[in-house]
Amino acid sequence: MLRLLVAQRAWERISREAERRRPAETALYPLAALVPEPAVSPLEELDWDAVSQLVITDVLLPPPEAVDAGPTHVRFFPAAAGEASRVLQGQAEELVRQHPRLALLTKLHSHPFPGGDFLSAGDVGCNVQRPASRAWWQERGLAAALLGVVYPGDPWRLACFRVDFAGEIRRFADGVVVPDDDPAVVRALAPPYWRSAAGAAWCDRTKARLRRQGWEVSRNLLPRGWRRLLVRPAGQAWRVLCLPPDLPAAGVRILEVVDAARDRFRLLRVLPPVADLEDLDLVAALAEEAEP
Repeated sequence: MLRLLVAQRAWERISREAERRRPAETALYPLAALVPEPAVSPLEELDWDAVSQLVITDVLLPPPEAVDAGPTHVRFFPAAAGEASRVLQGQAEELVRQHPRLALLTKLHSHPFPGGDFLSAGDVGCNVQRPASRAWWQERGLAAALLGVVYPGDPWRLACFRVDFAGEIRRFADGVVVPDDDPAVVRALAPPYWRSAAGAAWCDRTKARLRRQGWEVSRNLLPRGWRRLLVRPAGQAWRVLCLPPDLPAAGVRILEVVDAARDRFRLLRVLPPVADLEDLDLVAALAEEAEP
């Protein structure tokens, strides 16, 4: 069952904004990490049932001039929506650059009235079921939406709901505020393996070794701190190697490309974790894949 944890500094900003905007609603966009990172890579569909903890470490606020808010609604003014989205995206990208495990994975808004710990039909329709809203979640590889509602109670609390694309709602436990030095928060902000000198050197050596086999190789970053190697052994189909941020303690996932235009992949194999990066031989693993 998912536990939603909120770092103290993020919660202070969330609750302060909810109080400041009261009696109007407010919209908030949290940066969060999956801790521990589930085995599923960002290229595979992820359901919230597979996530043990979502840790909110920071929160973004939309430009106030772009927001149309009242006691029962919050939305962007149509003419300002595009610019507000660009501003939020730019802020999110800067935070993710600093802390690659973070991502925009959920949305929050407030119900600043007693008994506000629910989702209305409008909340679901606007944030989940509209085609553009559904695409927002699916672009993140999510099989369902996760919505939070900040509501009055001691003095504020955070309700958490999983909503599938048919509109079915399931409530998780309310969010829990934890200290900024809580191990889950520290891990959410920790650099992935490729940010270390040893990890970066291993990546470079591995890419060079793959190319020495005469294979086509490219490398890029994925969301949530993952890295991807695209490899095409001679005479074989492309393989996608998804490298988790906690490598080598977490296993590499090898996928095949089903439909590149639609970003559809199928899992072929998961390499077992190893004690040391130097024990991880991707050349040998791919050679095994190529054997008849």
